[in-house]
Amino acid sequence: MVLNANQSEILEMKVTFRELQNAVTSFNNSLEHIEEQISELEDKTSSLTQLDKAKKKEFNSLSLTYL
Repeated sequence: MVLNANQSEILEMKVTFRELQNAVTSFNNSLEHIEEQISELEDKTSSLTQLDKAKKKEFNSLSLTYL
């Protein structure tokens, strides 16, 4: 009977460990997805900044032409 109780506890610990592993895996997947989204936003921000600089340069060039 003691052996069965120990086996039951071990099985319960294995199940708990598996649930913990699944939770960590899920968290890591979510974190990777968020990191990808941040990277995409950083790329868009960089592109918009470069576009804004080009427009300002073009505007300044046009302004000087009409002075």
